[in-house]
Amino acid sequence: MNSKGYSVYFNGLFAALTCPCHAIFYVYLLSGTTLGAFLFKHEIIFMSVLGLFFPFFIFMALKSYHRFKMQKEMKASGQVCSVDYNNVECKTCQTKGS
Repeated sequence: MNSKGYSVYFNGLFAALTCPCHAIFYVYLLSGTTLGAFLFKHEIIFMSVLGLFFPFFIFMALKSYHRFKMQKEMKASGQVCSVDYNNVECKTCQTKGS
């Protein structure tokens, strides 16, 4: 797997970490610390912030997964594809003999 394939895993990891349902576990994990007390006092705001980041990381994980699968299919079909990672579309897609 190339280095671009790891972005799927990192974005998935960040999506799991920013899931708002995990906020209560973070508060319990950090209990006894100043940060834990702050998060306990402002738990609704903390969950709202996580709720804003969660869809972004889900979108990024799906986008990088789609890119990785497209690149893998292009390589398997015998085409060389230079993917611009800022855009989903390929810049130059051609067969190997060209």
